[in-house]
Amino acid sequence: MKGVTIGFIGAGNMANSLIRGLLATGVPASSILASDIDLEKLQVLVTNSRISSATNQQIANSADVVILAVKPQVM
Repeated sequence: MKGVTIGFIGAGNMANSLIRGLLATGVPASSILASDIDLEKLQVLVTNSRISSATNQQIANSADVVILAVKPQVM
């Protein structure tokens, strides 16, 4: 997936698992973005995985693939 930017809206357990899997298969951290309403949770994910944080709008504008990693009741 060279040159593809993947954006995650939501930085909880679901996103964390998917991001770890992507990183384990060789997807560079620089091509993954994440956002979350809980900035503390987002910061933990960004620090642990070395991905970049962004706003929902930034992800929608710049990511080639957007993954909604939030519970249905949060939408």
